[in-house]
Amino acid sequence: MNDVSISEALDMLTDVSGVEDVSPQMTLQALHLDSLQLVEWVSLLEEKLDVDLDIRQLNTTEFEDRSISDILDMLKKRAASAPSL
Repeated sequence: MNDVSISEALDMLTDVSGVEDVSPQMTLQALHLDSLQLVEWVSLLEEKLDVDLDIRQLNTTEFEDRSISDILDMLKKRAASAPSL
């Protein structure tokens, strides 16, 4: 498994959302991401981490009201036990 920094994750979110100045404390709701954009961001993280996070198994309601930093930590923990791509 590879690592992804918060800076890299934020850059990915900027690309996906088109919102500039994305900060680690923001929520995904503040970015007004739709489900396709969320899937795109998770897919980019999967590629960078070199794991399969199985987006179909993610409970995205866990992301509500959490900061991007917290969500990235959650996804990294999930990635630690995920199969490599």
